[in-house]
Amino acid sequence: MQLRRPGRRNLTQQLYPGVTYQRVFWDEEDPVLIHLIEMDAQTANLSFFVTPPDTSGGMEHLAQTTGEFAATHGVQIAINGGFFDPFEATTPWDFYPKTGDPVNVFGINISNSVVYSTDTAWWAAACFTGEQVVISQLDCPIGTEQAVSGNMQFVLNGDLHPEVQWTQYNVGIHPRTVIATNADHSKIWFVVVDGRQDDYSIGVSLADLGNYLLEIGAYQALNLDGGGSSTLIHNDGRPRVLNAPYHTRIPMRQRPVANHVGVYITP
Repeated sequence: MQLRRPGRRNLTQQLYPGVTYQRVFWDEEDPVLIHLIEMDAQTANLSFFVTPPDTSGGMEHLAQTTGEFAATHGVQIAINGGFFDPFEATTPWDFYPKTGDPVNVFGINISNSVVYSTDTAWWAAACFTGEQVVISQLDCPIGTEQAVSGNMQFVLNGDLHPEVQWTQYNVGIHPRTVIATNADHSKIWFVVVDGRQDDYSIGVSLADLGNYLLEIGAYQALNLDGGGSSTLIHNDGRPRVLNAPYHTRIPMRQRPVANHVGVYITP
């Protein structure tokens, strides 16, 4: 088990052709550590994968950590996915779900062209067709092979969503997990921000994160489940955590969640 949190220093590392990992540290007032996977959508060896359903427990999924997902399905990059329930975290030993517990995920979710969750009332989604990613507040386009939902498309057509500062969760300082694309869909970012660790990284509001994403060229961005769920994995034969997840107030402890987004990168 990896116990040491990543160093708080800027870092850029090419993981694969067309796939770069970047660590960005803000230390102007309170510390914030941001992790980015930037992918060139023109790279022919990229394909995306969302956790398939498992209804054996009576709900849509059996919870697992992002590292367990990466190991099970052999993806090279993985992040946690959408918001889910039931959830409770009372103490470090009293929480739900644990690995294998049944859970449901919110919003539209698709795995290998199978739509297994259709709660689309106000959930935005990242929709994947091959290497193409479309972030939409509406339904996914016909032909979508994989999809994961979040609670807000907080960067919308090259600007902040006008409602980004309306709710306590959006304004609050939290760990975050985000998928973003640029205007012509040629770049895709997986973004994870560490938080709730005052001596290390406090987290970020959606507005501040959105402004940063606009600076680096994002045109659309989707907010996925954050908080103690926020996890970024690199699997080069052994799944390794690239960020510092913070589940049940324990640094580097991964939270079992409903679904995930993975990237296959073939030679």
